[in-house]
Amino acid sequence: MKLILSTSFLLLSMIFYTVFYNNLILKNKIKDKDNIIDGCMVITGKYHTKYDGFRYVVEVDGKSFYLINLVSSVLPFGSRYYYFKDEIDVSNKCYKVKYVKVYFLFYERRYIYDLVEK
Repeated sequence: MKLILSTSFLLLSMIFYTVFYNNLILKNKIKDKDNIIDGCMVITGKYHTKYDGFRYVVEVDGKSFYLINLVSSVLPFGSRYYYFKDEIDVSNKCYKVKYVKVYFLFYERRYIYDLVEK
């Protein structure tokens, strides 16, 4: 019973964090430019979904994510995402990006701050 309660608490706190505090933490992290990391984003997969066209699997400095999960509306890339999604070249080896890491307990999220112009 205690295991179920602790697991439920952890799950609810992660949902609460994702929904309410995520943007607040990102805004505070990007004030310090040392938190913005230069990296490489490689498109590793492209899947057709039933509702929203294509979903891309990307790798950012060795960790794999869905591209949509790396986007936040408080970061500059958030407003450019839908245009970028239409121009993605799967054969491109590396998109130079700046990203931010956010930690919550044992969970790490990465968000793309912006693309580095070629």
